[in-house]
Amino acid sequence: MRRDVLECLRMRHRVRHSEYDEFIPNKAEPSIEAVRRFLPRIKEVVARFKKQIDPDPDDENDGGEGSGGGASGGPPI
Repeated sequence: MRRDVLECLRMRHRVRHSEYDEFIPNKAEPSIEAVRRFLPRIKEVVARFKKQIDPDPDDENDGGEGSGGGASGGPPI
């Protein structure tokens, strides 16, 4: 997914830094394919990331003390 995101960013860069008449459609094909792979997965990836940074305190895998599975008793990070 990382490669697909980077390809999308490269396309954005190419478009923003070119003149309209310099656009060559077949050079956009790798970026279009990257978007086709990226879009169906983004919702799942964002949900997984959210769960990592903001775990559900009721989740049975978090240790039960509300720390989300992290070390308890230390200073806040």
